[in-house]
Amino acid sequence: EQLGIAGIFKTSQQHLGNLKPWKEFFLPISNPGQGETCTRLTQNVTTYRTNYLVIFLLVAVLMILRSPSSVACIGIMAVAWVWFLKKNEDAEWKPVVVGIEMGPTMRTIAMTLLTALG
Repeated sequence: EQLGIAGIFKTSQQHLGNLKPWKEFFLPISNPGQGETCTRLTQNVTTYRTNYLVIFLLVAVLMILRSPSSVACIGIMAVAWVWFLKKNEDAEWKPVVVGIEMGPTMRTIAMTLLTALG
């Protein structure tokens, strides 16, 4: 398995080779019969996963272009999570908030809430 830009380029080419035609992706639209929703959804995601990935990446790029400061915010949050996860492994770390000692699970829930609010 190659590392670096060459590896990323090769992997990208392999995934783009799995891209299905967009007309096939969007049309025809039909309602699944009773009881086959989960089966069709699973088949759809499996068959068109590369198409969904391209859509996700396109939306992500458009959002970054629309709000470049969001990249900085995401970066800061990623650094905060890396720091938190390392610190959370420390058995000696016992922060007290409003007189309550927070255990590892409670700290993770608090960090998740801070991330959601941020």
